[in-house]
Amino acid sequence: MKKAMWIISFLSLILTAIALQFMPDSVPMHYNLAGEIDRWGSKYENLVFPIIIIAIFLFWQLFVSYYEKKAAKSAIEKERVEAVTNAKVLKITGVSMATLSTAVQAFILYGAYVEANTDATHAHIDIMKVTCILVGAIILILGNFMPKQKRITQLV
Repeated sequence: MKKAMWIISFLSLILTAIALQFMPDSVPMHYNLAGEIDRWGSKYENLVFPIIIIAIFLFWQLFVSYYEKKAAKSAIEKERVEAVTNAKVLKITGVSMATLSTAVQAFILYGAYVEANTDATHAHIDIMKVTCILVGAIILILGNFMPKQKRITQLV
């Protein structure tokens, strides 16, 4: 699972580096609520989002590592099981978030490429709709996965 998170996280950077070779120097960078392009910028500004994706991935890795270490050090079985379950859920969530971000980046790059080459004034792809659809898919995946995890009952 960790390898999948690494691959997916760096896939957005690789995808962006490849796409930049085919983009013109100036691409749309911002849209208003009506979908009109209101700022153009350098194609290299598209590297910011993949770097943010990698930073968020490292944040998820810290959480997973914390719970894996907690599970390894725990002498109490209940705490160990809870830590293992938490690490597993965080791995699935991290992979889902990395996949969502990489897919959104792919749509952003495609839209910027098409809009820059056609001198468009409006967005070619509605990123908000794409993001909502992808978030819905992640909620379905996580909603299917979460109930299957072992529940920890609290002793009060």
